[in-house]
Amino acid sequence: MAKDGKNRLDDEDYRVPTEERCFYIDLEGGGGRIWVNKEDFRNYRRIIEAEWQATIDESRCLIPAERGLYKRCREKCSECPLKRTGNNISYDSIIENTGNELPDDFDMRVHLEYEEAREKLWEEVSQLSELDQRILRLYNEDFTEREIAKEVGLSQKAVNLRIHKCISLLKEKLKDF
Repeated sequence: MAKDGKNRLDDEDYRVPTEERCFYIDLEGGGGRIWVNKEDFRNYRRIIEAEWQATIDESRCLIPAERGLYKRCREKCSECPLKRTGNNISYDSIIENTGNELPDDFDMRVHLEYEEAREKLWEEVSQLSELDQRILRLYNEDFTEREIAKEVGLSQKAVNLRIHKCISLLKEKLKDF
């Protein structure tokens, strides 16, 4: 026992089972075995099981999800034609299976710049009034000015003026971007 009266893992009494410490943990690298109480053992098992589950999840296939993203497959791996048979997922297999292919002139740098500008634009839009935000979202979803006017309860001319005012304001705010 340490000078402060608390037990430490390097204390010899952890190497001996007691009535309270009736569960053991084998230390890696030939470090022997330590005896712990039920609560410590459960916490240790939770950590080990979480690490094990993380390795299982990492080995699962990526499958298409909503909005062009990917997610981890939750189906039985034994029934999966991609992973467990040794067929690794590759860009070529995705093209073969889905028919989706990046165009030859695709430039990742340009794509990332576009995404960054798009995020900045919508960040600026979020600072506008609720009505202007709603009008711009509907306009972005290809609603006509007449449909937008009907939706928000304004005249078509008022919607037209607000759209042009907002676009001018956003251009001014984003001119240096």
